[in-house]
Amino acid sequence: MDRLSLSDLSTVYRACGDELSNKIFTELSSRGFTFGYTKKHDFDSVLSIIAQVRNCVMHENSLTILIRYSNVKDKKLRLQTNRKRYSNVIKKLYSYGLETGRAPA
Repeated sequence: MDRLSLSDLSTVYRACGDELSNKIFTELSSRGFTFGYTKKHDFDSVLSIIAQVRNCVMHENSLTILIRYSNVKDKKLRLQTNRKRYSNVIKKLYSYGLETGRAPA
């Protein structure tokens, strides 16, 4: 399990039944690994975005491009609601990082 990517772990987590995924979320939350999300539903809905943000940051790609485009090669723009959702997740991750001392000042 230690060699799975965040996307792989997300897939495994989502494939679990409700009872097991509730236990996993509770454990992640108690260890502070839910990025400030306190409701399982909220965490579940942004998990794929978190994986995309992580990949973007680790590969030194632009978060602005991630927010604006759903497909960069085809220059396909995201809908405004999706752009706002991505922006809100990134802001939440950054503020969580500042609170926990895990983000650059």
